[in-house]
Amino acid sequence: MRHIRHHLKKCRLFSDMDDRQIHQVLQGLHYRVSAFSREQMVASEGATCMHLGIIMTGEVSIQRIYQSGRTLTVDRLRAGDIFGEVIIFSGHRRYPATITAADDTRIMFIDRDEVVKLCYSHPRFLDNFLGMLSEKILTLNRRVKFLSQPTIRSKVISYLLHEAQQQETPELQLAGSRGDLASELGIPRPSLSRELGKMKKEGLIDFDRHWVLILDLEAMEQSQKE
Repeated sequence: MRHIRHHLKKCRLFSDMDDRQIHQVLQGLHYRVSAFSREQMVASEGATCMHLGIIMTGEVSIQRIYQSGRTLTVDRLRAGDIFGEVIIFSGHRRYPATITAADDTRIMFIDRDEVVKLCYSHPRFLDNFLGMLSEKILTLNRRVKFLSQPTIRSKVISYLLHEAQQQETPELQLAGSRGDLASELGIPRPSLSRELGKMKKEGLIDFDRHWVLILDLEAMEQSQKE
């Protein structure tokens, strides 16, 4: 159980809990930990979701698989991340996308009734769970804002302006890869790279693999108003 506590400390649901508190949670909790090999399917789109999943080790990809065979990676979840927390309390309870192990991965599954019990018996868990749901809603709203922009450039500028506000600096540290950013904005990676290159030539930004420097904030803000 000690190694499980170690992994759970990375999870938002168990933040601000010490070893003793996490141990108390686990003592009365019915759960299972399953191992998945690279490229093994964890859950298929349309399947019934009955459990909250916590990534203990490894990484999974959230994918939309089209009838043509084309696959679009919507998101990637790493150790400490969670999936299914919204779906298990919805009336639909169906996975909206396919979840596939991107590496050798171990996942803790907790069913809906156990989550409800934890919320009743552990106020800190309840607070963390509600906070996590709130953050999920804000993240989805932000993605909708980016995706609703009419052009690739407006999507990129909207994202960069948001990050400049959040990071309180025009020199932005990128949390993931260029591919992750392209998925976030719903555009092909080559298209993103071309647009960033054009913006650099126009003197709007400078960039490297892990950072973007906004050089002309006024021009970018003005473009969003037009």
